[in-house]
Amino acid sequence: MKDKIFVVSDIHGLKKVYNTITNYLDEVALCNPEYNIKLIINGDIIDRGPNSIEILEDIIERQNNQKGYFQIDALAGNHELMMYEALQLRDDKLGWFTRDLSWFNRRNGAGNTIIQYDELDDERKHNIISFLDNLELQKTFDQAMLDTKGVIVAHANASSLIKYMNDQYNIKYKLKDIKDEVEGIYLREKGYSNKYYEIISTVWARKNDVENLGLRDYTTIIGHTPVKTKLGYEYDKKNKTLNIDGGCAAYAYRLIDDLTIPLVELDFKNKQLIVNRFSIDGNQLDTHIITEDGISKEKSKVLKI
Repeated sequence: MKDKIFVVSDIHGLKKVYNTITNYLDEVALCNPEYNIKLIINGDIIDRGPNSIEILEDIIERQNNQKGYFQIDALAGNHELMMYEALQLRDDKLGWFTRDLSWFNRRNGAGNTIIQYDELDDERKHNIISFLDNLELQKTFDQAMLDTKGVIVAHANASSLIKYMNDQYNIKYKLKDIKDEVEGIYLREKGYSNKYYEIISTVWARKNDVENLGLRDYTTIIGHTPVKTKLGYEYDKKNKTLNIDGGCAAYAYRLIDDLTIPLVELDFKNKQLIVNRFSIDGNQLDTHIITEDGISKEKSKVLKI
């Protein structure tokens, strides 16, 4: 069975956005049983919006094959890292040793998430911690795309370290690996290592340093920083970077009037990226196809695959 891989980013606790994507892909999967449909949620699933815990539990249910018709792989964003640091990186003897407990900072928009998490019973809390534990930081596809030799999906920044470790040792860095690194640093009473900084740069860096990291041969799909246009995405051909943070964080606070949700398909067969654009109400707007020659626009094709 052939895979079809889609990527969405920065849902930020908006159930309407999450439902738009999952309903669409459920239909795609049902109408195209010859394909194995996979969705990568590229971090910042939570905070800002009102439905973070509900969305996390739905993802967990789908990952346990209890719901839906397609697979979900979730990557860590900076908000998942902040939640993980606040809830998990603690030892009774050591006390708090996280970055700055930034998840509890009101400006980071975790208020609803914290309240909802506190109301869960122990089993549901355990399920969410286990989910956070196993969030990967980066996915690499070594299949030709556009004029590059592959695709890297990371929330904010591609890491040459993680790419190298994946290639050499088949190590998939997850949030629980950050826990091990931070605990080791704290116990040694030494400063943070370059390894730690490069790991967390995948979810925190505001500028994609693909060229500096020696990953210029890859097309990198990121989110984290909202795009400046109403397209919902920005493609930087020079740096081979596609940003698909459409602005859900601002929409959660009604700081923008409308929202365009980009869902990207990795079309390795034709070496192109297909950006399916949706409105906040779930209507498919149109499809933009990114090729080596530029970006073409098509009218909406329902269940395009």
